[in-house]
This record gives sequence, structure tokens and C-alpha cells, in this order.
Amino acid sequence: MADRKDNALRLPATETAGSQAMNNVQNEIHEIKARERMRRTDMEATAKIDPKSLDIDDFVTAKLSVKPQDKYKFRRSIGRGGMKMVLQVRDNDTMRDVAMALMPDIEHRSRAEILRFIQEARVTASLEHPNIVPVHDIGIDSSGSPYFTMKLLSGESLASLLKKMDEGNPAYLKNYSFDSLMRMYLRICNGVAFAHSKGIIHLDLKPENVQIGEFGEVLILDWGLARSISGKHTNVNEEQPVRNTRLGKGYSNFKLTMDGVMNGTPGYMAPEQAAGRNSRSDVRTDVYALGAILYAMVTYKDPIEPGDLKSMLHDTIYGNIIRPGERVPGREIPYGIEAVILKAMSVNPANRYSSVKELRDEVIAYIDGFDTKAEKAGVLKKFLLLIKRHRLMVTSICVTLLLAVTLGFYAFFEISRWQSDWVPVYQQTFTRPDATLNGLSFMDSTLGKPAPEWKLTQEGLEMAKGGWLWLDSRLYGNVKVVLTVSAPPVMEALEISVNSHITPLKDWWQVPPGYSFIIAGFGGTKDAIAKVNDPLSVEYISSGETKLASDQDVTITVIRRDDHLSMTIDKNHSVSSYDYFPPTGEGLCRVGIRAFANGLKIRSLSVYRLAIPEKTTPLIAGDTLLEARLFDAAIGKYLQIADSYARTPLAEMALVKAYMTAASKIADPERRTGTLVEIKKRIAAQFAKFKYRDRILELDASLLWRDGNYMQALQLMREVFELNPNTNVITRILQLPHQELPQDAADALMSMIARTKNLKRLDVSGFGLRSLKPIASLPLVYLDCSGNKLTSLDGIEGMPLEVLSCQGNNISDLTPLRGMMLKSLNCANNQIQDLTPVRGMLLVSLNAADNKISSLDALRSATVEKLKLRGNRILSLQPLFGMETLKVLDVGRNPLKDIGPLKGLPLEALLIDSTNVSDIDPVRDMPLLMLDLGNCTKLKDISPVYLIETLEFLNIPKGLKDIEPLRQMPFLRVLTDNISTIMTSSVTTSPEEFWQHYDSRQSK
Repeated sequence: MADRKDNALRLPATETAGSQAMNNVQNEIHEIKARERMRRTDMEATAKIDPKSLDIDDFVTAKLSVKPQDKYKFRRSIGRGGMKMVLQVRDNDTMRDVAMALMPDIEHRSRAEILRFIQEARVTASLEHPNIVPVHDIGIDSSGSPYFTMKLLSGESLASLLKKMDEGNPAYLKNYSFDSLMRMYLRICNGVAFAHSKGIIHLDLKPENVQIGEFGEVLILDWGLARSISGKHTNVNEEQPVRNTRLGKGYSNFKLTMDGVMNGTPGYMAPEQAAGRNSRSDVRTDVYALGAILYAMVTYKDPIEPGDLKSMLHDTIYGNIIRPGERVPGREIPYGIEAVILKAMSVNPANRYSSVKELRDEVIAYIDGFDTKAEKAGVLKKFLLLIKRHRLMVTSICVTLLLAVTLGFYAFFEISRWQSDWVPVYQQTFTRPDATLNGLSFMDSTLGKPAPEWKLTQEGLEMAKGGWLWLDSRLYGNVKVVLTVSAPPVMEALEISVNSHITPLKDWWQVPPGYSFIIAGFGGTKDAIAKVNDPLSVEYISSGETKLASDQDVTITVIRRDDHLSMTIDKNHSVSSYDYFPPTGEGLCRVGIRAFANGLKIRSLSVYRLAIPEKTTPLIAGDTLLEARLFDAAIGKYLQIADSYARTPLAEMALVKAYMTAASKIADPERRTGTLVEIKKRIAAQFAKFKYRDRILELDASLLWRDGNYMQALQLMREVFELNPNTNVITRILQLPHQELPQDAADALMSMIARTKNLKRLDVSGFGLRSLKPIASLPLVYLDCSGNKLTSLDGIEGMPLEVLSCQGNNISDLTPLRGMMLKSLNCANNQIQDLTPVRGMLLVSLNAADNKISSLDALRSATVEKLKLRGNRILSLQPLFGMETLKVLDVGRNPLKDIGPLKGLPLEALLIDSTNVSDIDPVRDMPLLMLDLGNCTKLKDISPVYLIETLEFLNIPKGLKDIEPLRQMPFLRVLTDNISTIMTSSVTTSPEEFWQHYDSRQSK
């Protein structure tokens, strides 16, 4: 895990617009070309295109005429995608606006592309149906490009509609009820069924290809992959690997057709399409896609979870689809509809509905209150549906049952009073005129002394950079914090500490004991949960790509409830973890907040404790003792309850609570073992099959692993996998401190990691691993394999990685990373000589320090924001010239002489310590916060530094003369000349201390 101190400098990230600007320029060029074609009318209006000139079958190109002069007038460009551009044009004959699809750059198009385009136009034109977009005209424009015109559509795609519903847009949730979506779905089925009746299958049905009009119209678009059911009039090689893949939403870099790969869209293509067996495509292929669309309409999500292309195809071919009800556990999905979806999306076409009509009739049956055939309803379900369809008939019966219902409601109300709830301890909205700071204390960055109160403004409580806010109330154990802050001016870290103890810190970047929830840390890239037993030893137990947005107010919710820790940002899950072994020590009861950016304002703050239920179960006695940290008494109470309610579910819960408390709270190993053995004896005496056996085994495995008994722990982990294939035992093991493992234990651990389902983020740092090949099949987006014995990155090729840390190994080649879309790469302290494999990556952060790199040519035109290259063999910074995204650059300990190429860059941190630089004039116009010139022995003049008004951290070479102007620099927080580099030293000197020592030396 990344060292916290190494990331002490948290500087803003700037959004890069380079690629978007290039796309805009390309679109403008295509639009100009389209306008030019609209004006050119030099060909005969009645001329016919010669099929031989395009080498295309007569069936497709016969009787296509050139567009008449001035028939269409250009209005605007609507969009571009795949092989066509869509324009809004004015039909001068009918005096109406229509949409024109045309193929730009005809001279560069293949025969297959032209055929497919014209085929789409002819197929769509042949299908006259209210739910299929109508084609008005097909022809050739004056430059020889085929085109066709269609109805100009209003509204939005079904994909856009579902995305807004998934985001919780209240207007859309109100306007599109479940029943209205089902009736909309019937119209989609009607259009596809009509096409099938004409012998045409679509083969690319998906929400993006369904348009929802402003007045409820439903139109099916994009018939570019359609073909006849018999297979005639198509140029597709039926048994070749599938072609023309269109990746779904979230794959913006692959929106265009990819020839030579597949037909269809992952997530909506049928398994036979994904496997390349195109000759087996028939109406049931479209039935599968309609089932996938129905899945999306009830869950608002794609049926196949996003990942790399290989894993999505694998999930499609093998039917690895999460049931709709499990995909959105907080929303009720009617079982009848879920059964229809699963039948329609069967891997084997023979198990699907044989026709779209059969599928449509199932949905109609549900809407009309009947059971669906797919759900195989029993007698009771059929009877309940009968009652639902004949409500008037049973009204009198309902009246007689009113009393029973009332009593049932009362019983439910009573049960709810047994449940725990969060009770506010502190609530304040700082934007209110009557807001106060009562109940809060403020301290400096090292918790050494009180600090002035933060300023209350109309916009909220203005946070002091690096300073701490502490809640006066003491909260042990379970706690919830809800914090709303202003839009962060830059992506800087924000930190919330709970169950914390206020103790002086040696440096500002350290954290007091307790749990720390970090938002946008590590240079604005990660959210993380850390456990701190000692400020010098931070254990990160969970992390992920940050969910913080920089353009709006954000609400952050952190919760510690028993052994579960979680953090959400604007209701989007960020990170969570289980921790069986919480921080130990006295006084772990404080809640603190700090920020690492200026200008951040707290809009509101609420802190909660977990209340004792209004009505309690017997377990509450043990829970109360546990909350009071009377651990032995709590264990005794749980065991007493287990004896009193022997062989009941209550006894099971009491025993597992006793076991978990003993395992995590008894410090003495011998006494802990004796207590656990006693509890296991009670479990065996009362239960032949214990409900929580997997949790007991998980805890035992964690204890054994923590004590270094790796092989025994692995054996228990295997048993857990047998009991529960979906177990998260690996995640919990990996949250324990990492140590180098014996080779057999390391191999067994990697094998179990490979068995773990739904694993997207993985930290296997410091285990002494020698190979990553065992985890080659995992769809990881985050991987930390630092501090191992790796000599190669083989095994991770093709992973959808966004963050990779492989520092501290013996890796010499980055070739396995070629083609990845990494955002953050840390490959420091290896044997790397060549950065060529990272060329073209959209990296935000690159740390390649302490390698053998001599050239930065691979970084030309890169858009990186944070670049750490210290300790290499770099002679020239010329490839960094004009890199306007760069904010942080560390090139210390390199044989550099010239920083001229950095002139004009918006750097906020520059480290050139221990180099041969003698002229630093380029820094004069930089908005630097940090500048490290330590041990630059050839540097004699630092006068350009005097012009940097923003500078906060400065390290200068020893023995410089004429540095008096530094006394006038307004924002300096750290000034030193007796350390080699400011980044790796824990010794920092304030300007006051520096000048005191400096003046003392001068007087001598």
C-alpha cells in the first residue's frame, strides 16, 4: 500500500480537454465536408450509379439515383458514429425537416461497409410499421456517397431515459412507472415481431437503438446489422469470429464499429453471437436481446456488468448474469417478469421463447394480472392473482379481515420498536444565520495546540487548510457522520476520523489513532479507509478510485457499525470493509475532520450514535456491555443468553456474538484461545448445523493468518468456500497486515484469490509473490502488487486496470501494460529502462522513480498531471515541453542540467534536488506551492524564486548568499537548507526557525 508520507503533498488535478478538443475539430471537418457535398450538384440528376465501380452486388445498388439539385438544404449536424454521419436537412419538396444519414469519406470505405450501409437503408425502408423509424428516400449524393433520409426524431433514447432513472431523477421516476415501462416494452416487441414476419432479424437490439418520443412514440433504429432470417443478401462470413462489435455505455473509446471482432453489443448480444456462430442466429437471437432490454428496463442497468471485453464476452457465453432482483436489492422486481427475463436470456436458444410474440404475450399476461408461464406459478400464486383481478368480488371479504389487518399492523409497529436506529448527537447547518460553533473545538495540524475558530460565512464554515475540527461529544464504537461540503476548488484530500484519540503528532501528514476515512487522497485519485494504531503506522484496509466530483456540493456519509465500515459520496458507494480487529487503546471516542485544500466550506454536519432499541431483545444486555467496553462481562452475558434460550435462533446469534467479541477484544492469546474453545463446545452441544458456521470459520482463518499460521488458515478458507462460494473471506484476509509468505502459502493464496467472485480491487502487496499469472482471469480495475519478488507483469494483460502499483519489485519490462487505459501507474523502484509501453495512456499520475530510465520520449503529448521520475538517468526534459496538464514534477537525483523545457508549465510542485541545474529562471512564472532545490551544488542564484508569491514549501542549497529577499515571501510555511530533499525528510523547519538559525550562523 502506498506510503502515506510519500503522498503528503496533495495538489490539485486539472481536467484535461485535449482529446475532446480533437474530437470537436474532427467533427467540424466532417460537417464542413458534408455541407460541401450538399452544395455540389455537378452530376446528372437522373444518373445511375454503376455497381461495378463499387464492386457491390446488383441487389444492393440497383436503381440508386443521384440526389436532385437543391432537393435538400443543410441545417445542422446531429451526430456521428459507426460508419455514418447524421444531418438535419430541409426537404425543399415537402418543406419539412428530415434526418439524413450519409457515409463520409466514401473513397476510404471498404466494399463491406458500403454494402452494409445501403443494406441498412433498404431493410429499414422495407419495414413500414409504427414502431420502426420510417425511411423516406435513398440515393447517392453528388460526391458519390450513399445516403438515406428518415423521420427527424425528437425525445431521447431508451438508454438515456434509463440512465436518468438509475440516477434517481424524480421527474423521470414519476413519469415512467413500472407499468408504463412495460407497455413501452410491448411496443418494442411489436416492431421486432413485425420485422420477423417480413423475414428480417435485427441482431443489434439495445436501449441505445430505441428512441422514445416526446409524446410516447417508440421507434426502433439502426438496422445496420440486420439480415434476412434465411441469411440471403449479406456479406457476413457465417462461421468467422464475430465482427462489428459495438460496445455499450461506458465504452466511449470503442463506440465505433470494430471490424474483425464481432456482431452486436456486449451485454445485449446473444451467446451465439459472442461466440462467433453467426449462422445460428435466428429470431431467438433477437429474443435474447429483448430479454436483455427488459432486464435493463426493470433494473435501469445493463445485464452484463461492465468490465473488459474478454470478461464480458465470457459472461455472455456462459450466462454469468446476476438475477434482476439481486442486482437491485433495494427495489422489488416482480418474480413473474424476472422469470420471463431469465427464460428469454437462456444461453441455449432452445430454452428461450420461440418467437417474439410468445415473449410479448408473457408480458401482456403479467400486465393483465395473470401468471407467466416462465414463473411456473403454484396454486396459491394463481389464487392470489385471481383475487387481484377480481377486487370487487372480494371487497366484502376484505372488510371482515380489517380487524386482522389492523392487529397485524400493530404487531409490525411493535417489532419495529425492537430495531436499533441512529440518534443525532450533533447537528448544525452552517449556512443558517443563527449557526454557532458550540460543541466544536479546533486544533492545529499537528494536534499540539488549540487553533483559532474557523470562520463562519454565509456559504458555510470555512475550513482552515491542514487544521482540525473536533466534536466535543465522546462516541465509542458505532458512529455515523454525514458531512456536506462545498464543491472542492481542486481535487484535494478531505479526511474524517472516527473512534479517534487526540494525541500530538510529529508531522502534519500523520493521523491520530482510530479509523480514518480519506476522500480524494493520494493526489486526488483515491478514497480509502485506514486503521491507525500508531500515527507512524497507517494500515489501509480498503481503497478505490475516488467518487468525489469537483463541480458540485457533495455529501459524504461514513459509518462504523460493529465490524463494518463504509463510506458513500452523494449516495454512491465508495469504499467499505470489515475489520474484526479494531484499533486498541484508551480514549478512542472522538470525531475529527480536516481538509488539505483552501476554500473548502462545510455546509452542514450531523453526527449520530446507535440508539438502544425502544423495546429490546435479551441480546441488548450484552450489546450494552460491549458498547461500554466491558468485554468479559459482554461475553458472559451472551453465553448466559445462549444457555437460557438453548437451541433457538436467539441462542445462535448470542453464541456468534460471544465468539466475535472474544476473538477481537481479548488481547491475551492464551486466554482468548481458551474462551473460543469453550464457546465452540457450546455451539457443538446445541447445534448439529450452526447457521453462522461460515462466519466462525472466517474469523478463525483471520486469527490464524494474523498469527502466521498460514497453511492452517488456508485450509479453513477452503472450507468457507465449500460452504459459501460467494464468500468474502479473501477480502477480509487481505485487510490484515501483509507479510512475506512461504512460497506454498503464497501460491495457495493466489489460487483462492482467483476463485473469489466479483473481485474488482486487489491488494497483494508485500506477500513475496513471484508471479501474477494465477489471477489472469480476474476483471480487476485496481491492483497493488508492490513490494513482492516479481520479475514480470505477465498475467495482467487485457485487464481493465485503471490503477496499478507495482513498485518495489524487480520488473524490467512494462510491455504487458501496452494498450491499457491506466489512470494511475506506480512502477517505482524496479529495473525499468523503457517507458514506451505507456505511450498513449491517459495517465493522470505516473511514478517511475528509482529505475534506469534515460529517455522521456514516450511521454511526448501525454496528459499526465503528477509525474515522479527521481533517481533515474534522465538527461533531457525536452519531451515535457508544452505539457500544460502537468502540476507536479519530481526529477530529483537525475544528471539534469537544463530545465528550460519546463518554461510556461503550470507546475505547482517542482523537485529538482541533487541535479546539475545551474539556472532556474523558468520557475519565475510558475504558480509553485513547493520547490525543492536541495543539494543543487551548481546553483548560485535563486533570485527567480523571489517572484513566486504562491510558494509554501522551499528547500534551498546550503551556502547560498544574498537570500534576504526570502524574508518577504508571504506564504512560506517550510523553509530549510539542511536536508537533501523535502519529500523524504521528516525534518521540516518553519521560516521563523530557519531565520533564527541563519542569523545565528551569520553572527558567528
